[in-house]
Amino acid sequence: MAVFAFYSFEIKHLARQAELDFPDLEAKPEYAEQEELFREVFSGKEVSLWKTFRRKDGSYDKNVQEEFDNEILVNREDIIVMTIDANKKKTTIEKKHKITHPHNPFATVIIDYREGQNLIALQKNAAFNKPERLAEVVLHTFNRLFAAYDLRMEMTPLVREGLTFWDAVTEIRARHHDKVKRISLDFSEAQESADPSSGKALTIISNIMRKLHANGMMVVESKDDTEVDLDKVHEDMLMLADICMEQPEYELNVHFASYGVYRFGADVTAQFGVDDRIFENFQNYVDDPDLFGEHHSLDRWLEITKEMLETQDYVKSETTEPAAKPSRRR
Repeated sequence: MAVFAFYSFEIKHLARQAELDFPDLEAKPEYAEQEELFREVFSGKEVSLWKTFRRKDGSYDKNVQEEFDNEILVNREDIIVMTIDANKKKTTIEKKHKITHPHNPFATVIIDYREGQNLIALQKNAAFNKPERLAEVVLHTFNRLFAAYDLRMEMTPLVREGLTFWDAVTEIRARHHDKVKRISLDFSEAQESADPSSGKALTIISNIMRKLHANGMMVVESKDDTEVDLDKVHEDMLMLADICMEQPEYELNVHFASYGVYRFGADVTAQFGVDDRIFENFQNYVDDPDLFGEHHSLDRWLEITKEMLETQDYVKSETTEPAAKPSRRR
């Protein structure tokens, strides 16, 4: 089950002397249609992705470029599914000596460039640690590709404002005719002692996990094909949701039978999960109904998520800025 943070994007035209320093790229004709642009740029099995190297102090070294291996898994029906590798190192012990190896975990990126959609979904996993870091890579490296057409992309994170836990769960159940199969409370990110106001049992468990430097999670799962009866624990779930909003170290995850995961917590960008089989079905042109007879394709999952993101509960945050400082193109 992959969890994604969602961003909206917009393609804008630039003057021929664009304020992006990519002198090596040959200028190409403009595209009137966004769909045609994405089909052209992402037509192969991979694209050239590199960005200016960022120093630890936050400045950029223009003489050092960081490249990112990637693979375009599929580009059809105006939806791109691709992976981008992170550039990391991993130390192992070989014959009593520490050996450092390249380590390239990857994250999945979904680009929905259908008219009216304009969504980019970035996987949240250990490859880039935070979706914001992957967003920086995507924005800067994609803009290098678009600069040849005198275009640039602006990305805007979609964040939650005022959305209640219960309203979100109810909306997903209604839109997808879905069932809640699993609820998990994740407090793996706790770095300090939990606030006693979060409840005695949670405080004890969270502090034990922190002291052991271990991950901590509480899970409730339904039996067989039944649904977790949230109505019976309505007040309890609201209390947990309040804890998650007040304390960033807690995240409440609701796992649906078909839709995927809805993640709730403080300072969480709009995040939704999707079952791996939906990716596989999309790549293999397979229409595979779930146990309840529902057809949940990737395109439909994105459409429903877009509908939720357009409600008043989700707003556009500040636009993500390109990673490198702009300069005149020579």
